[in-house]
Amino acid sequence: MLIVKRPTKRHFTEAARAAAKEARRRKKEEKVERDLPEVFVVRREVDQRTFGWEIRLFGGVILHRSDAEFETIASARADGLQVLAQVVLAPGRTALRG
Repeated sequence: MLIVKRPTKRHFTEAARAAAKEARRRKKEEKVERDLPEVFVVRREVDQRTFGWEIRLFGGVILHRSDAEFETIASARADGLQVLAQVVLAPGRTALRG
């Protein structure tokens, strides 16, 4: 099956193209270690405006989840980063569960 791409009406300036090219170059240079866990801020309930955090590996494997609810994204992220630092830097710890 032949797929024909239609021309786009979007117009990119040379400055925008140069900025995008530079951003792609920087991302390629900054190697992100995929085997390190990260903190993700999530909504606690669909109806509520509270947040929580999850420590994930590879972006999808949940290793640890907050029990507390936070009013702001910033407070949830700060608490999650604090727990991540304690768990990752704890001597002799090989897993984040529990």
